[in-house]
Amino acid sequence: MHVDPQWRALSAAAARLVDSRLESLLDADPARIRPTESPVAWGDISKARKTVGWEPEYPLEDTLRNLVDYWKGSLKG
Repeated sequence: MHVDPQWRALSAAAARLVDSRLESLLDADPARIRPTESPVAWGDISKARKTVGWEPEYPLEDTLRNLVDYWKGSLKG
C-alpha cells in the first residue's frame, strides 16, 4: 500500500515526540480499509487564508507535542 509522503512526515514527527516504534503503528492495514473509503484525505487551508487571512498560530510539532503530553497525562491517572 502506498503511504503518502506527507503522512509519512507527520508520523515521523509524532514518532520523534513519543517513541520511535510509533511510526510503524501508523501504517494503514489494507485489510481494515473499506473499499469505498479514500485512503488519504488532506485539509487545505488556502480558502481560509484567502477569505479571512487566517494563518496557523502554532507549528505542527508544537501541537503534536501538546497532544502527546495531554494523553500521557490522561493515561497515567
